[in-house]
Amino acid sequence: MSVLLLVTPTRGYSRWLAETRDGIGQLVRDGLGVKWVIVCPAGERASIQATCPTADIVTEIGRGLYPAINTALQAMKDAVWDYFSYINDDDGVRPGFGFLVREARARKLEIAYGDVEFVDENSRSLGMVSVCRRPTDALALFGRRITPFTQQGTVIRRDCAELLNGFDTQLSHVADSHFWVRALLRGYRAEYVRGTVAFFRIRPGQLSKNLEVMDREEAIVAGLASSGCAGGANPVAATLRFRAGNLPRALGRMVRAKAVFSRGMLRR
Repeated sequence: MSVLLLVTPTRGYSRWLAETRDGIGQLVRDGLGVKWVIVCPAGERASIQATCPTADIVTEIGRGLYPAINTALQAMKDAVWDYFSYINDDDGVRPGFGFLVREARARKLEIAYGDVEFVDENSRSLGMVSVCRRPTDALALFGRRITPFTQQGTVIRRDCAELLNGFDTQLSHVADSHFWVRALLRGYRAEYVRGTVAFFRIRPGQLSKNLEVMDREEAIVAGLASSGCAGGANPVAATLRFRAGNLPRALGRMVRAKAVFSRGMLRR
């Protein structure tokens, strides 16, 4: 049976969780099999189950985003699913996510990713996230601290996800990038599927916290990616292709949301 495992970690107070729920509900109405798992504190189980009655609720073990996702993966190890992704409780999926999953299945892709849209607190579009249209450049871009694709718009096949053994919980900010780099270093192929599949919410002050920690973790990811770039895409050439291909998106974001996007966001 083909079922997407979609995990949402939450502390239980996101005012956007219902929007996340509604997007997943649309995927189901469109015929996609989805096992939606919400990981939350024990004290929030009842209220979240009332808000999201179709979700499986798992109690968090420890604190933090990545431990929560690992908890869900462990809880679902005997469940039926063939692809995995996670979506934060302030982000969401678009109907195109269903096409992404179906395309991944039809082509037996190990990793598939699509286009992601930035939105503001009121779900108004802030433009599109830059994306790597040449997947063989992805590892080189990670090595240059450039995010070639974002977790909101990416799925990975079950056998690949299980061999990666979850997310590195020693990283508090960029374990998703670390996860994808480890996948690429194992030789898993990532493929770009054109079309908007998800949205990523930007809120004021979102990037102002723990910049020192984030910088240190990004350096770890970049070092790991660079270690596997020998014989692959030239990092400078990959960067130029990425910048040139995404110039219209970058300019559009600056025009539409100059007050929101920091240097860190533009790197995406």
